[in-house]
Amino acid sequence: LKSHTPPKVQAAKPPTHNPIPQRFSLHLTKVPYKASQGDIRFAFGEKGCNVTSVRLVYDRDQKTGERHFRGVAFVDLADQNSFEKGLEFHNKSFLGDGRRVNVRPTRTKTELSDIVRNTEVKVANLIARSK
Repeated sequence: LKSHTPPKVQAAKPPTHNPIPQRFSLHLTKVPYKASQGDIRFAFGEKGCNVTSVRLVYDRDQKTGERHFRGVAFVDLADQNSFEKGLEFHNKSFLGDGRRVNVRPTRTKTELSDIVRNTEVKVANLIARSK
């Protein structure tokens, strides 16, 4: 009988990829009210951006129920290169309108919560000092 050597067991390697997916999302304000999702997608595509989605923000008229575009949009991009090119729209005329669009990275819920918490602390400190 030949002796059987058990195979060596190697420890599992930690994953090499980032478990949290990178998000490439931009928040646009001061977008022309006549703009559509297609207009925004086209403008970003012309700049060389790979757009995965465009979301527009609407208000609803309480009396008529009609939706009105607020001039705010979110643009999701496929990669870092598209994200950086999209940021180049900031403070530039957008879609032929004379208004300059604001373009910023979209904040996560955690980032927004931190901003609110920090603001509450600052306000509490100001109130305490004013007494």
